[in-house]
Amino acid sequence: MKRTKTQTQKKWYDNQILTNVLLLIFFPIGLYALWKSNTIAKWWKITASILIGIIVIGSLIEDDTISENSEKLTDEKQNFVLKTELPEEKKCKSELGVLKLDVNGHSVGKITEMTELKRMLKKEDCDIIEIIYEWKGSYRDNMPKKIIYNKRTGRLKDIFTRYNVIEDYKNVSPEGLMKFLDKGEKSFYLLSDYTDAEYDFNNREMTIESVGKQPYQNELNGSVPIVKDYIKDNSKDASSIRFIEGQR
Repeated sequence: MKRTKTQTQKKWYDNQILTNVLLLIFFPIGLYALWKSNTIAKWWKITASILIGIIVIGSLIEDDTISENSEKLTDEKQNFVLKTELPEEKKCKSELGVLKLDVNGHSVGKITEMTELKRMLKKEDCDIIEIIYEWKGSYRDNMPKKIIYNKRTGRLKDIFTRYNVIEDYKNVSPEGLMKFLDKGEKSFYLLSDYTDAEYDFNNREMTIESVGKQPYQNELNGSVPIVKDYIKDNSKDASSIRFIEGQR
């Protein structure tokens, strides 16, 4: 009896050599042929599929690692180039001594913190300007102050150094600051009229000297002895005062 052509013809995926080659060079078709084949044992189908999966996952992880390392190297290179292009900031410092004040609380005289700031702002080699001075006190001690201006960042700080209270101005361009000074302004509050300044009253670093230590408070009833003593000392008849104290 003769065999027909369809009976004798072997399917391409039943060719084990071809299937294994496809697994190596183009695994999607290779996997299809592997599981479609009737001549390959099931244990080898499972084993080969697991191996292919491990290889694919490992390749993806390696690609991600290479990509992350490449991005990191690129960022480091850009930072290095930026640091190379920008020279180190040069700081210019000026000490003016004691300055007198007018009735409005502004410095007066030929040289003030504002005239000195204008003079130093014209210097091209000054990236950071620092001006140290004192306001002469009428009844108390002089008030030490400091102005720090960074041309690159556009940040200006007007600092009361005794208590470290900072009036902080951001986005102060050198051009806008120069217009402000050319106009003869004496208060930094008006900077916003000449530049896109943002003001922040920074008392977060204020020293304890300016506000004093927190007074003792009784943990049982919440009373503050120093307040009670003050009321008694300043009352006409201390014996008539009664304090109502509660329990916490």
